[in-house]
Amino acid sequence: MGGRLAPEYATHVWSHKLRIALFLSAMRHFRDRLRRDGITVHYHQMTEHGRDERGEGFAAVLRQDAARLRPQPVGNYCRHCRYRPGEATGDHACPFTTLYWEFLDRHFDLLKENARLKFQIANVKAKRNDKSLMGKIRKRADLLRREWTG
Repeated sequence: MGGRLAPEYATHVWSHKLRIALFLSAMRHFRDRLRRDGITVHYHQMTEHGRDERGEGFAAVLRQDAARLRPQPVGNYCRHCRYRPGEATGDHACPFTTLYWEFLDRHFDLLKENARLKFQIANVKAKRNDKSLMGKIRKRADLLRREWTG
């Protein structure tokens, strides 16, 4: 998904009311847990009319918090790493990439019917068609596990 999502995506994607209620309830509990742990939480309880405790609408609250808190964009945490995240085999292969593909391969039969993993499963199938590639991924994953677990 390359570009920005349409602004109406957050309000026009259907979801069951019970699912929404469960999600919001979980967020409140998570907020309370974080606060108990001494973590500052910026949380706005919205009323049934879509306003917060000050009477501000949701979009206005987001704009104000973004201006006040100035969140940093998600960065590339791998940019200084010696490994290459796009490689699963070889000396410069990212261990997480290797273990990711090996996990999907190892649990292929369990995951292959999961609609949310359609693209990942298609990629695993392509990697499986190249027997030497999947073999190298498995071998490297085993090596990583031995190195890390002793």
